[in-house]
Amino acid sequence: MYIPFLGDKWGECIDHHPAVGQYSITDTDVINKQIAQMQSSGISTVLFNFGASELDFKRFRKFRRADRTADITIEAFWVIGRIFQRNYELAPYLEFIRNEMISLPNYETIDGRPVVTFWAPGYIAVNEDPMTRIQAEWGGLEGLISKIRSELTVDGNEPFLVGDIGGRSVGGFSDAIKRLGQQFDAITSWVGSPDPGFNPWDRHRAKVEKTFRRSFWFAIANDIEFVPMVFPGFDDRSNSCWGGETHVPRSPQHLAELFNLAKKYRTVDRTYVATWNGWPEGHQIEPGTFSGQDYGTAYLDVVKEAATSDLPPFRIESFVPVTLAFNKTVAEHEVNPDKSPENSRDLAFRCSELELLAADGKSVATYNVGQPAAEPHFTEGVYNTNQNDQRSTRWLGGPTTRTQMYFEHELVEKAAELRVRGVPIADDIDADVLVDRTETDHLEFERNGWQNYLADLRATTTTPPTTSELTPTAKTTQQQAMATEATTTTTTSVDSPGFGLLTGLGALTLGAGQYLASESDD
Repeated sequence: MYIPFLGDKWGECIDHHPAVGQYSITDTDVINKQIAQMQSSGISTVLFNFGASELDFKRFRKFRRADRTADITIEAFWVIGRIFQRNYELAPYLEFIRNEMISLPNYETIDGRPVVTFWAPGYIAVNEDPMTRIQAEWGGLEGLISKIRSELTVDGNEPFLVGDIGGRSVGGFSDAIKRLGQQFDAITSWVGSPDPGFNPWDRHRAKVEKTFRRSFWFAIANDIEFVPMVFPGFDDRSNSCWGGETHVPRSPQHLAELFNLAKKYRTVDRTYVATWNGWPEGHQIEPGTFSGQDYGTAYLDVVKEAATSDLPPFRIESFVPVTLAFNKTVAEHEVNPDKSPENSRDLAFRCSELELLAADGKSVATYNVGQPAAEPHFTEGVYNTNQNDQRSTRWLGGPTTRTQMYFEHELVEKAAELRVRGVPIADDIDADVLVDRTETDHLEFERNGWQNYLADLRATTTTPPTTSELTPTAKTTQQQAMATEATTTTTTSVDSPGFGLLTGLGALTLGAGQYLASESDD
């Protein structure tokens, strides 16, 4: 991915030194050298940073003058928020992408569909001014994305749209971001949304992993893909134009660590790299000298190592959704006078444990509900954890009266039953059990203390539910093996969606940042 407007930033904003010299978008010899470096390092695609203004039309045309741009795949990295921040018309940008980018024989496609990636589209979903315009012109976010899809459909091939919303997952996706994310074919993330000031690497790496993990599960829940974005660090302290004293230490090792995370969490054979030449914010991998340090090709060597890995990518199909479809929920304020209707939750069943059981009754895997590191991943119909001296729990139900959770496919294949332990909110609560959207059983819950309910995971017809009295069960923690039987396995963990599976890196795509560029041609 490529920053096209560095020409007047050298000296004015920054004073770093690429190995090819300080350059502008008009330097075709430099662009040819850069593309040769990319290709020798295993980089397959250039995401061209686009959309700050119509000056980007000129910049892209100048970029295309370099002969070697025909030898590498190109993809639009669209800063769509600028249209709404600066009150631009949408039509010229759609026309340019369709006629001068997608029409190129070397434009990036997935299954024949041209790929367009949007940088920071969350801005338009959570701010009143753009949403007012979107509602007035297109009837809402769905209408806007539908318009984009329609205008960028070429020869019957709809575009494959990727939205950069991952950074908004750290505090949990808001409803507005969820609605936006569901309009895309895939989501990605930026550079981990570093906080102002110094960000110790271990802390920021943990933040990036949380972003990857939540983005991964959002993708699974919405039947879309997740394309992680990796970067070497972040340092805009020497940027006199828009630097904000933000610093994530740069290191080839840090880039390598994020590649390993990307292998674990991605769902497709793509990984974005931010960036080739993001010198103003210190996340470039282009060879050169940054803040007095000549790092040569150290970052490209890491990229090449990742690109030559031949392990297959991890796939969403490695997980199976199991759903409890409740007949109803009870508003919390109806049973708890201390709760107001405004703060009331929709409750059906308070769950403390889940266990996959083999046909002979032996444990396949046990999960402590309410302990995030030792439970399946819930994507719908679940509330925050509750813990006391006796147990950890979650309330299930929610506005849709459905709770959906994901188990590793290999474990479900070994299991014949699911043990559900807990207590309903009322006597007349029951639930259909669905495995991968197929109903396998029906449970009728009794408000008679904590009980175990057994659901058939293999039946295709409804069978009578089974309950058992309170019995002690083994407690598990993250990745703790149930070693008493050979058929048991480790408890799954939301921290390890790959469950030990690492993925190969086939297609590397360079990610470009969006800066407050001056309105110059280069």
